[in-house]
Amino acid sequence: EQQQTYWKTPAGLYTEVTLPIEEIVESCDTINSAKITFTRYNETAGYTRTPHSTLLMVRKCDMYKFFLKNKLADNKTSFVTNFTSSTNEYTFNNIASLIKVCYKEYQEGIESNSNWVADNPDWNKIVLIPVSTTIQSNKDQATGRDIVTIVKIAHDISISSVRLRGGTEYEIPIEVITSKFND
Repeated sequence: EQQQTYWKTPAGLYTEVTLPIEEIVESCDTINSAKITFTRYNETAGYTRTPHSTLLMVRKCDMYKFFLKNKLADNKTSFVTNFTSSTNEYTFNNIASLIKVCYKEYQEGIESNSNWVADNPDWNKIVLIPVSTTIQSNKDQATGRDIVTIVKIAHDISISSVRLRGGTEYEIPIEVITSKFND
C-alpha cells in the first residue's frame, strides 16, 4: 500500500497527480473555487533535507513547452506556490480555472473523437515540479507599495528531496466551492 510520493532534485523526479475533473464538474453547475494541498511528511532521523521553497503545478501535457518557451505561471493552467513551514504544506488556493480548461478540452475532444480519452491519456494530469523563481520589485507610484512580480521560472536543481502524502492508495482532498442553481 503506497501512501506517499516523492520528487528529488537534481535527478528530475517529479510527482504526477490525476485530478477527478469529470466528478467535480458534473456534480455542480458552477465551480467558484478549488483548493488542493499537498502535505509533506516529516523526514526520519538521520535523513533531513530542506524542502524546496517553491513548487510549480502545470499540466503534464504542457510541462516540456512550459520550460522550453520560458513561460510564467498564468494561474489558469499553471500555478506557483511556496512551502508553508508552519503547516508543512504546499497549497494551491484556486485551481478552478485549470479544472474548467481541462473539462472543456475533454468535452470538445469526446464530441469529435470517440477515442479521444485513449488518445489523450494525460488530459486530466498535472505534475508538481520544484522550481526557483526570479522576481522583480517595483514601487507603485500611486500607493508607494512594492509590487513583486515573477519574471522567470526555472527548474530548481539544488540537492533536495520531498516526501509527500499521496501515492496510488491515498487520495489528496480537493476543497471545491460550487454553486448549483434550482430551476
